[in-house]
Amino acid sequence: MNVVVNESNPAAPQASVNYNHTCYPAHIVKVNGTTVYSYLPPYNNIAYLANCLLQAPFFGTKVTGVSSAVTVPVQ
Repeated sequence: MNVVVNESNPAAPQASVNYNHTCYPAHIVKVNGTTVYSYLPPYNNIAYLANCLLQAPFFGTKVTGVSSAVTVPVQ
């Protein structure tokens, strides 16, 4: 995960996340208490876990992308 905070407007900074993770477990990123990125696996059972983490070619299905920018509170 790479968290990007844009402070070009100091009164309303924005944050986004460049993410690249496996499809299990869940992931959440918060900036100053505001959720910027959240991922919840669609299933929570052994079959999904095994398929997700052991799938070829590099041992694990990847979830990648960039979240939308979210305005976060000023600290």
